[in-house]
Amino acid sequence: GLWRMGDVGPAGRTALTVALRDRSGPVRAAAAWSLGEAGDASAIPALEALRADKELLVRNAAAAARRRLER
Repeated sequence: GLWRMGDVGPAGRTALTVALRDRSGPVRAAAAWSLGEAGDASAIPALEALRADKELLVRNAAAAARRRLER
């Protein structure tokens, strides 16, 4: 899955940020998780925007990713 990609580089982080706006909740959640795993704190604003996502899965994945990035 997306969460096993490791260092994705700038292009990968851009693609994951775009995926945060996907129609599919599981895709948004996986992208959020992966951004947290990538360790790039510049993703925090995009993850913050998911606090209002309609799906709990997405909100939880984004919150977990933010916690990892804020360490």
